[in-house]
Amino acid sequence: MTIVETGVAAGLSTSYMLHALEKNGWGELHSIDIPNYEAELIKKIPSYLPEPLSILPPKKNVGFLVPENLKHRWHLHLGLSKDLLPNLCKSLGEIDIFLHDSEHTYENMWFEYTTAWRHLRNGGYLLSDDTWWNTAFKDFCHKVKAKPVYIYSTGLAGIRKADEVTI
Repeated sequence: MTIVETGVAAGLSTSYMLHALEKNGWGELHSIDIPNYEAELIKKIPSYLPEPLSILPPKKNVGFLVPENLKHRWHLHLGLSKDLLPNLCKSLGEIDIFLHDSEHTYENMWFEYTTAWRHLRNGGYLLSDDTWWNTAFKDFCHKVKAKPVYIYSTGLAGIRKADEVTI
């Protein structure tokens, strides 16, 4: 089982995925995030939205919540997804699950979806958080002819890659 996620922040979702991999006894998680997460995030917040009080506590690094006993299944790649994701996906060959939870601009979401989709195995899942920020997820689902499943009003959604769709 190979999972790729973009956007770690404190590492809560990362920890849950690593726990599942550990419980199953196999698999690895590759995570991409920027090292100075909070400063970069604040630059990207639209002016009409309030600035977050704090994403990470002072002097804490990306993924600080990830338990030590799970880190043997975790590969943290620091940098921008636009710089790291293509080569990471290529080096992994095929991925089972992709989770977008990084920069939620239309352009970045579209880039991550299309990049990951090319390496997602048939039967694999593409998941995305904060899908309400723009129409990138909806547009991508239309492009690949996949029916999305939305988790209530959380903004979390996913699609399954049933057949090869070239984008």
